[in-house]
Amino acid sequence: MIFVNKLKKVNLDEIMVVISGGTPKTKVTNYWNGNIPWLSVKDFKDVQRYVYISEKKITKLGFEKSSTNYLYKGDTIISARGSVGEIAQIPYRMSFNQSCYGLRSTKDVDCNFFFYLIKNTVPKLKNITHGSVFDTITKDSFKKIEVKIPENKLTQKKIAKILSDLDDKIEVNEKINKKLEEMAQAIFKHWFIDFEYPVILDYECETDEELKSELMKYGYKSFGGLPAPEKGKTFVYVLKKNDGSYITGITDFLLKEYNELKKENPKIEKFIYWEKFNSEEEAKKKAEYLRTEEGKNRLEELKTNPKSQKGKMKESKLGKIPEKWEVSKLNELTTLIKRGITPRYDEKGKFIIINQRCIRNNKIFLLNSRRSSKGPNHEKKLCYGDVLINSTGVGTLGRLAQFFMKNEDYTVDSHVTILRPNAKVDFLYFGLAIQNKEEHFKHLAIGTTGQTELGRSAISNLSLLKPRQKIQKDFSNSIFNLKRKIQKNLKENENLSKIRDTLLPKLMSGELSVENLDIDISEGGEEND
Repeated sequence: MIFVNKLKKVNLDEIMVVISGGTPKTKVTNYWNGNIPWLSVKDFKDVQRYVYISEKKITKLGFEKSSTNYLYKGDTIISARGSVGEIAQIPYRMSFNQSCYGLRSTKDVDCNFFFYLIKNTVPKLKNITHGSVFDTITKDSFKKIEVKIPENKLTQKKIAKILSDLDDKIEVNEKINKKLEEMAQAIFKHWFIDFEYPVILDYECETDEELKSELMKYGYKSFGGLPAPEKGKTFVYVLKKNDGSYITGITDFLLKEYNELKKENPKIEKFIYWEKFNSEEEAKKKAEYLRTEEGKNRLEELKTNPKSQKGKMKESKLGKIPEKWEVSKLNELTTLIKRGITPRYDEKGKFIIINQRCIRNNKIFLLNSRRSSKGPNHEKKLCYGDVLINSTGVGTLGRLAQFFMKNEDYTVDSHVTILRPNAKVDFLYFGLAIQNKEEHFKHLAIGTTGQTELGRSAISNLSLLKPRQKIQKDFSNSIFNLKRKIQKNLKENENLSKIRDTLLPKLMSGELSVENLDIDISEGGEEND
């Protein structure tokens, strides 16, 4: 049985106030880099609901000397020129530029319901845009749109609550994913930029799980010159302090001993001697000898050739890197570097085509994909672990993401390049290594404004660090669960978005009634301040 909400017809301009934005003079430095967020469409394009961060901020003086205005919590912002119809809701006070409109609902319309009403109306607004160069929404555009809204504000709040609960869950998942991605990036940086990957991965020795866990704490660059502990072996060591005195001792775990002594005594400079013995008794005898006058004289000779506790580094095209690592061109680490296909779009088609809009924030969002009846040849069917790079145009060029789906019915269009790693490189290491080159790819573009391209040759010749495969594999194992959780959340968000987008027109049209539903709206529906 279908229930219909009690609706009334109104024109959009009857239930809202349209607020214009503006831009302070860009050459006046006193107007910029203040603490007032100043929004443009690129700040909220593709966001789910709220826009929290603006790329640029203005000063109070900049606000006063320009035609911009404030939007407040609960207001809606919509792009009115160029990329028409991008919308977001405002979480706190912000200013904005003249390419957008702020939309503030009247008191008899719940601000959260109003946001979803506008979201549902965007296709109609796009159909009546005009302009000789750019599609444009004018203030008069809103007068031409008729909508139906529930007469009862409580009903409006219930509709908004259903939809906002879905958006809130999506936002929670995105925040979790951001933290997970930051964790993966932190591990990548520690291993492959700071070169403090676990030194145990360079040791050829048998260790039990407890010892392995302890050894994982020590990084190559700081401790790669120290020997690993060995069962039944004891080390004698001599450390030099910056006042010229020595610390002499014995240990079965040289790395741990050094690390702990260094924390207790910051004056320690470096090792000048260590030696390995088959028994603790032999080691004690050598330590006693080194404390004698004769032994101390021997240490004076060793001072000119001190032992190094740091891992050996070598020069490369990418600067200093660990001794056993290499630098390779991208085409040496891939089996495929090619653009996608020119599809024949058909919404009932078998093949899913990923385009530039799908790739943002180093993720692939399939809601923006399209279907095609024309499929790719075998090599252009996407494989698990492929990296996709936007390769044409302005704004999205250089954006990239890694593909994590096991399905042969996916490909990309001709504006996206496929990078497929070969057996010389672990796919998870490859994905993050390429991701860390994103800004570099953006600067490799050639061509005139509006026709810029990222060429295959430029991509192929990019130099990439190639660690030893054992290290790549251990890195992959260390971040595998993080990446799996990210993909799980992305999949959940796609499903939640589909549910929201299916419910939206039905709730707005009254096809689905909420009037008799017991919905807790106590925390929702805050109006603009």
